Amino acid sequence: MQTKTFKNHSLKSACRSAECPKDPRADQRNKGFTLIEILIVVGIIGILSSVILVGLGSSRERARDSRRVTDLRQIQQGLELFYTKNGEYPDGLDDLTSENIGVRQLPTDPSTDEDYEYASCNGGQDYMLKAELDSESPNLTRDSVSDPLCGISCSGSSEFCVAS
Repeated sequence: MQTKTFKNHSLKSACRSAECPKDPRADQRNKGFTLIEILIVVGIIGILSSVILVGLGSSRERARDSRRVTDLRQIQQGLELFYTKNGEYPDGLDDLTSENIGVRQLPTDPSTDEDYEYASCNGGQDYMLKAELDSESPNLTRDSVSDPLCGISCSGSSEFCVAS
């Protein structure tokens, strides 16, 4: 005869018949992941996330540069509205918000949150507006003014300027 006890004792003899119950702890031991499997998955996720973050860095630079160009175009439109109303360009960009021409707030540089470089000259008949770009962007700077005007030079490949 075979003796089988399963509660708090181990199996005393090998059970060879189909009627023998299985050890209830055998199913519980095979559930879950091992520590090595979890570490491998965490390592793979870490490598993938670092590759993605490095790839997004240049996209962020290009996005900030595009915003700078758009900001200068918007300021340029405000300057033209000011000129139409007053017959001259303002001495400073803050004058755009004080006039009643629809400019409530001036855009600022997305990285530094500072105003863009601006100068008026020739008795308010000319101006130059400049932004420093994060990277050299030939597609963005092809419309840029390169001749110095009003004491502002815009000759670098990472600078974007608009003028009257």
